[in-house]
Amino acid sequence: MSLPLTKQQVLKGTAWLMSNFASEIGNAVAGKPYDAAIACAIACKETGFIWISRSSTMDADDLLPLMVGDASGDVAGAPRSAFPRNTAEFRNEFGQAFTNKLIAEANKARALRGLSPAQIVYKGYGIFQYDLQHVRNDQSFFENLLWHDIGPCIERMTRELDRTFALSGGARREGVRRYNGSGPRAELYADHVMAFADWCEEVTG
Repeated sequence: MSLPLTKQQVLKGTAWLMSNFASEIGNAVAGKPYDAAIACAIACKETGFIWISRSSTMDADDLLPLMVGDASGDVAGAPRSAFPRNTAEFRNEFGQAFTNKLIAEANKARALRGLSPAQIVYKGYGIFQYDLQHVRNDQSFFENLLWHDIGPCIERMTRELDRTFALSGGARREGVRRYNGSGPRAELYADHVMAFADWCEEVTG
């Protein structure tokens, strides 16, 4: 199986996560059917391509706000069925000011990756990529830029993992698969996360 990150990258990423957020992660997974290795593996899978290579030169407080990803819906060949299907749909429901705030945040993240500015709302926020489809029930996370801090990010991730692991009867891979959804892409996602988790355990213990 071809993986999007090497073992060396995952080990580096996990060491960075644990050196910065060990207590937050440890407290969040205590007594859960998933552990710190799963949490770190999900972070590596979701946004590791952004932050792992920069973790040696940027502080965590500077990196976390830039974890904005997934421009699907406004990109040709990448349609989206969940709300918002595109920037126009989001703007129509939430207005110009909120839309422009998210566009500005997305463009800061794009600049980090050497991309030019774009007038589109991105869909994934935070190191674990909390999806914008939750905005109707959790508007404050997005409008108040809560993904800039690790606490709200971990809280949303564990909330969803609690739900998916309950549905899976505590089975690790199935809980991770449900975290991403269903279908072939979710199956591949689970394969990647479980492979990363095996490596993460070398750091998390």
